[in-house]
Amino acid sequence: VSGVALLSFGIYLMVNFRIAALTPSLASLNIPSMLLISGIIITCVSFLGFLGALKENRCLLLTVSLSHTTQTHTRVS
Repeated sequence: VSGVALLSFGIYLMVNFRIAALTPSLASLNIPSMLLISGIIITCVSFLGFLGALKENRCLLLTVSLSHTTQTHTRVS
């Protein structure tokens, strides 16, 4: 649910507002783009977890577990 919320909020900001870029050298990297990319990633990982739990597929559940572990380690450091 949170992935879809980030995705929709990013689309809303892209459509209705012109927000300046975070850095001049990366003109396409702005807040709505980052929200959009984060929403897509979170939604995909959540769907893989749902599908892995539904089908009891070890490979999908391992992929979701590894992605959560990777996200946790990148936030800490």
